[in-house]
Amino acid sequence: MRKLIRFLSILIIISIAFSSQSMAGKKPFRGIITYKISYPESEFDAQTMSMLPKVAIVMIKGDMLKTSITTGAGEQTMITDGKNKTNITLIDAMGQKFALRSSFEENEEEMNKYETTVEETGKTKEIAGYDCEKVIIHLKNKETQDENDITVYYTDKFDVGNIYSDKAMFEKIDGLMLQYELNTQGMKMVFTATDVKKKKVSDDEFVIPEGYEETTREELQRNFGG
Repeated sequence: MRKLIRFLSILIIISIAFSSQSMAGKKPFRGIITYKISYPESEFDAQTMSMLPKVAIVMIKGDMLKTSITTGAGEQTMITDGKNKTNITLIDAMGQKFALRSSFEENEEEMNKYETTVEETGKTKEIAGYDCEKVIIHLKNKETQDENDITVYYTDKFDVGNIYSDKAMFEKIDGLMLQYELNTQGMKMVFTATDVKKKKVSDDEFVIPEGYEETTREELQRNFGG
């Protein structure tokens, strides 16, 4: 349970980071994207699979982004405010609801532990009705020397605002990410957009709902055992 929540925290931060560019002259994206989550090359028993997330819902409005993932243990949501450079993580698990605020600077400190290079492959494919370009981000942990590759397919049709500020790592991903792969803790996950809806999104989606207790990272770690 604790490992799963910790893993999803990293996962959501990484996925938000891909939507990083402000692209003048392109049409801003406003709407909701549904991603299917699959686990190729993974051998999990039925109980483990029942706990893993199957769908991610992403809402975008200007410099605001909201990503929600549901697991067998509960729901986790990240709300990103690109204008004010803040994040809110909402955790609803084991009958408890917590809200954790953080800044882009805190997330950048974590991401700066990695050396990154971006490989443009020149390959394309259609996802959810959009032509997407393929790039591979090579990550290397400066401390452990562990390496990890992230494969991304993105469409450059839309401007997705200034959701994340790490231009150095994601400067070549100039658009809306519609498929990406992650290899984390020995688990391969693939997020593939199955539905892209351009529509109005209410401002209410980007505020902390009633019933959530604001907490600190240290308090959250104590509540979930480290």
